[in-house]
Amino acid sequence: MQVTAHLRGPARFRAQVVYQDMYLVTMDLVAANGAYELHHLSFQSHPGGSPLTATSVNTFPVATLQRDLSWMYLSDEAKWGSMNWSDVDLAIKGKLTPGKRPRPTEDMLELVAVHYEYCQITGMPAVKRLQALLGIPQSTAAHWIRLAKNSGLLAEDAQNRGDSRMTMEFRAPDDPERVFEQWGLDDPTA
Repeated sequence: MQVTAHLRGPARFRAQVVYQDMYLVTMDLVAANGAYELHHLSFQSHPGGSPLTATSVNTFPVATLQRDLSWMYLSDEAKWGSMNWSDVDLAIKGKLTPGKRPRPTEDMLELVAVHYEYCQITGMPAVKRLQALLGIPQSTAAHWIRLAKNSGLLAEDAQNRGDSRMTMEFRAPDDPERVFEQWGLDDPTA
């Protein structure tokens, strides 16, 4: 299904994870309004884990888990043509000329728009991620995203929910081992 102006992805997906060897957490996420929204969340005590209490539920990092699992699933499943998120990142990097000041061409701005939409659907902070990806100042990354919006490559009402809904320390999603380790998942690429 068409999730954003540029990206196609699943209409919904379910993620399950055992959190800290204590709880089985199930999240159902549904594509809506250019992002994936949490529609179902359930907790169960994992065999041998702690009992499920109001305190344990209140301290569970739902937003962080939703962001990390969305990135792990959608970085391959959401597509721009035949390209996944890693392909788009490589294409953006390929547009830079080493030793020269980066200038946003029309092709580059389209890639920036697609990058922004990937961040939007996974809850990643787009400006910070573009800055880290390209090694450019934050103001430059924000300016390029504004240019993509001004040139009509992004919808006027598009907002990067990763920047506005969640406050968290940014970790580049290029580190899947951190995600797998943090949530106790088996690395499917290993």
